[in-house]
Amino acid sequence: MKHKVVEIRSSRLFCGDYKKTLSQVKNVRLIITSPPYNIGSAGKREDGMRREGKFDRKSFSGINSYEDNLPEADYQEQQQRFLLWSLERLKSNGVIAYVHKNRHKDRKLISPYEWILPLVEQGHLKIYEEIVWDRGSTHNHDKGYLYPETERIYILCKPDAKPYFQNYDPDGVHKGMSDVWRIGRARNSFHDAAFPQSLAERIVMCYSKPRELVMDPHCGSGTSFIAAHANKRRFVGSELSPTHFKNARKRITEALQ
Repeated sequence: MKHKVVEIRSSRLFCGDYKKTLSQVKNVRLIITSPPYNIGSAGKREDGMRREGKFDRKSFSGINSYEDNLPEADYQEQQQRFLLWSLERLKSNGVIAYVHKNRHKDRKLISPYEWILPLVEQGHLKIYEEIVWDRGSTHNHDKGYLYPETERIYILCKPDAKPYFQNYDPDGVHKGMSDVWRIGRARNSFHDAAFPQSLAERIVMCYSKPRELVMDPHCGSGTSFIAAHANKRRFVGSELSPTHFKNARKRITEALQ
């Protein structure tokens, strides 16, 4: 079993389906996660055209290591179930930092609000904050649209919650941050769609306190584990892909030990 768990003091990462591996987890202060975006799966490019600055008309299907191509209605229902599952694991004043993006399909803009707002209207959650993550670059090149260089971080919580928050500014320039975070994309060879460690650290510092529990059900290459543990938070997470889990274990061990 040890090869399916990464454990460093009070932090653990499991290999498997989050619904099984994290089913008993409760009293989480912060859930930080970026689920698959349902942008399609494609064969690997052999011509090197996906390097930054190069045009690739097919790179809107940029995920190669796992299937990411559900019927859209099924995907949105899946995401609603995931958010409801996550809410059940929060402390009364905990939050979900849900990293997602606007997408285009069939010449239509699809916003995550399409599945978030029905949950608000049904009284399951409220939207506490929306952060625009300016990545400064994109691998989505379709000449039919503006090239998207931003993603969103939706801070979600229970309807009556008063979330903990500190306006943490790592640079000290404004003595607090705005709702636009300009952080370049991750230079991470371990995962197709990793987010930067500095992004995860900002979320951890803004919405949790030392020794509190942070969780990531879609841990990918381990960025959230490293960000939480390095800043004295407890962490628990899960990664479905054995390949990504293996890479995360290597990366976490090198970063933290």
